[in-house]
Amino acid sequence: GQSYSFSSVIQETFTTVLGCDSIINHDITINSPPNNTVNQLANNLSANYTGGIYQWHICDSAFSLIAGETNSFYDAPVNGTYAVVITSGDGCFDTSACYTVSSIVGFDEAHSNTFYIFPNPTGSILNLQTNKTLQIEIYSVEGRLLMSTYVISAATLNIADFAKGIYLIKAIDKAGNTYSYRFLKD
Repeated sequence: GQSYSFSSVIQETFTTVLGCDSIINHDITINSPPNNTVNQLANNLSANYTGGIYQWHICDSAFSLIAGETNSFYDAPVNGTYAVVITSGDGCFDTSACYTVSSIVGFDEAHSNTFYIFPNPTGSILNLQTNKTLQIEIYSVEGRLLMSTYVISAATLNIADFAKGIYLIKAIDKAGNTYSYRFLKD
């Protein structure tokens, strides 16, 4: 009949009708839910909690599950609102807030060859090729800006000092259209 909101060892003593004592120790551990915050960069969403189990959902569609989207990050392909359910190693889970993506620019035939990055994955050099002037920003999956530059037609970026992992590129043209790409540094 007791409620506890903290981890502790609780000791209860019971006396029998013959006067003998029985002592019961209850080791109560209350686990905290995982950090459910998300970093957002355009259409790239990234959970701040590491080492968990992830499942992304579409908030606009009665919180429907997005099949196969079980990474800590999600690149939304269309505008909408998205959330992630995060389960920690001890089985606690929590759901993030819904994050709105409204920066998706349609990739029709006119935009299909706007911007290329290669090789992907890469070791130390990332090549960029474009048919227009773009402002380029490279972010860590945590949302930290690591590099910013302008590209007129082509550029070679030295990313040798970047740690191994996934990075996000945000490209903005003169009209304000935003393109987002992901690359792997190995």
